Amino acid sequence: MISLKRRLSTFVAHLLEKSASARWILLSTVLAAVGVLGVFVAIPAWINWLLAAISLVLLVIDVRRYRLEQRRTTFVKRPLDDFADVTAKLAGDERWNVIRVHGQTFVHDTGMSLRIAEGRLNAEVQPEPYQLPRDLKSLGGRYRRERIAKDSSIFNGPGLGWASAVTELPSEASTVTLVRGTFFDRLASDYFAAVDTRRDGSDTVLAGRRLFVDRLTRLRDFDVSWLFNGVGVSTIAVTSDGMFVITEQSVRNVGEQGLLAPSGSGSLEPKDLGGAASMDVAELSIAGANRELQEEASIEPGDIASSYFLGFGRWLNKAASPEVFAVTFLNVDSHELRRRKRRNEERVYVDGVSFVRPALPPDRWDPSRADLILPPEERGRVSLPLGVALSLLAREAGTGPSDLTTELRRRLDESFVGYEAESTSQG
Repeated sequence: MISLKRRLSTFVAHLLEKSASARWILLSTVLAAVGVLGVFVAIPAWINWLLAAISLVLLVIDVRRYRLEQRRTTFVKRPLDDFADVTAKLAGDERWNVIRVHGQTFVHDTGMSLRIAEGRLNAEVQPEPYQLPRDLKSLGGRYRRERIAKDSSIFNGPGLGWASAVTELPSEASTVTLVRGTFFDRLASDYFAAVDTRRDGSDTVLAGRRLFVDRLTRLRDFDVSWLFNGVGVSTIAVTSDGMFVITEQSVRNVGEQGLLAPSGSGSLEPKDLGGAASMDVAELSIAGANRELQEEASIEPGDIASSYFLGFGRWLNKAASPEVFAVTFLNVDSHELRRRKRRNEERVYVDGVSFVRPALPPDRWDPSRADLILPPEERGRVSLPLGVALSLLAREAGTGPSDLTTELRRRLDESFVGYEAESTSQG
């Protein structure tokens, strides 16, 4: 008898648990049955009132549970992560060059950069767009909703993510796969991976770092990643009178609020392919970077004299997302650009555009101290994209002769000569 009671008690508890988890399915079934039955017979009013009351009670319970869960779950940034354990794994390998800018860490992939610069890497877009994995939909989707609720100016623009492996370098020319997505995809994946999810203020439910760093502190490759891995693009523009074009990010910018950024900085988009099915990665990178340059610094297509690919790498503090960099030489001077009216659509994200003369000539640039290239008053607000762009440019300036280094030295050497002569005459 005792055994029968225990079994019956267990059965009832299990039935109640199953009923609670499937409460809306059960209620929908009952309502559908009552509705069908009402076609043939008159349903007593008290039954309709009872079902309405049950529906209202269940709704109130679920709303309270949802609000309680929201209060219990918080998203916490990891601003102090220097990724020392990750970079230690790469130490001693000449392929990887670690660049640090004000607490942010970038890993320059010299091997992949060389392949791209030599035109040995092509890109094509896969037909299926990025789908947020089921494991990320709950917490990643909630993080996205919170970010959007805090800033209604966030634009769900199109983007391209990197979906192919980069760990192993093929010996021959090859093709990488890109995937289409939106900025909201990046919010729920790439940006979500840059925070930790905590319960009740202390218990970590998910360390976002685990989404792009494995348990052996190795970076996860893009082909086995759950993330969108949106491709960032940046270019540093040099005017005809040897000035850097620098943009200042507004506080409404999602990433680098209040910091100095490259002349053009943003995300790679499908339109950068120009309608082509595939494209050389260096050309695609330059196309995307120059589009951002035109949008943010009011540069016209005819102002661009030449552009060169600088490098590829991963921004660790931004979920180790892929970043590509370029340099753009303009055939207009800083005086002409100062007179131009800025485009209204970019004023939300860019507070202003300035023109900065390097503090040192190219032969004195140090890639490990790229901030010293800028005047002292500008060094404290250098964003990671700007710091990396300057470091890669300094690296190029220290190599053998090339079209890029010849043009760079010509413009900046002439700029320094003119600047010194002007300073002497004023003195």
